[in-house]
Amino acid sequence: MVKNRRYLIDSSVVMALFNEEDRQYKKAIETFKRIKKEKRDIKISCITVVELVSLMKYKKFDGWQKYCEKLVDGSMFLLDNAYIFDQNDLSWNLMMKKEKIGMVDAIEIEHCLQNDEELLSFDEAQNKVWKELDSKK
Repeated sequence: MVKNRRYLIDSSVVMALFNEEDRQYKKAIETFKRIKKEKRDIKISCITVVELVSLMKYKKFDGWQKYCEKLVDGSMFLLDNAYIFDQNDLSWNLMMKKEKIGMVDAIEIEHCLQNDEELLSFDEAQNKVWKELDSKK
């Protein structure tokens, strides 16, 4: 891990952070305490916001509209709006070839590699692929 590297946050962490009944809730709280202590920036991809809005709405997440507004207006995390889809991208190849890696997961991995950011996710499959590719840089 490179010190002071910015994090790109995955939906698994955000969902755990705002849901006390999530099995990862305590881990999310501890993670954010550590990040605050380290004074590191956290960024969220627009594609992750899209995923979160759907997850929060369909799971009837209490107060989902308020949280989604904060995600979109950038008051919760730095918002990255840039993503142009190309079937030759690493993200497309990861999604097609890696077990348990969805398109959003793959986009986040590719984004971190391209922008020298660290992925913040509680998704084991995504973390495994991320660490494998990040160690090859």
